[in-house]
Amino acid sequence: MTFMKLLVTADIHIGRPASHLPAGVDGQYSTGDMWLRMVDYAIETKVDAVLASGDLTDSSNDYFEAYVKLEDGVRKLDAAGIRLFAVAGNHDYEVLPRLHASIDSPHFVLLGRDNQWTHSVLEHEAEKLQIFGWSFPKRIVTSTEDPLQYFPVADIDPDIPAIGMLHGDL
Repeated sequence: MTFMKLLVTADIHIGRPASHLPAGVDGQYSTGDMWLRMVDYAIETKVDAVLASGDLTDSSNDYFEAYVKLEDGVRKLDAAGIRLFAVAGNHDYEVLPRLHASIDSPHFVLLGRDNQWTHSVLEHEAEKLQIFGWSFPKRIVTSTEDPLQYFPVADIDPDIPAIGMLHGDL
């Protein structure tokens, strides 16, 4: 029996400088480079999917550091046939939809667009996994707009394990 292998991440904040590092090593540990190392690890270990729960980039105006490295990683995963399931957080709510629109691939699934819960099914041999997700539609979502209030419980297939992806922000 084989098991589904997932790599789960969130809050990488590509474009934000790393903090609390010893002098002289910060260039070795940029958030963008860590993202690309994570992608390489996913490929080397042959994961079935990468699940990213928001804030992959720090902001939409970090084009060269953030967008380019994020796109490079997504394209590498795509070329390796590894699916990426993502939801946008409060920092990358503009970036992820733009990147998704520019990469025409069934391997890159952006869940929860337009302030709606959506889901997809990941299949690996005889195993299946439901992945539900909701993406930030804007920078700030108030408590009166709490997406958990309208999670589509009726859409869950009780015979298939399910994971919910939601980025949190206080």
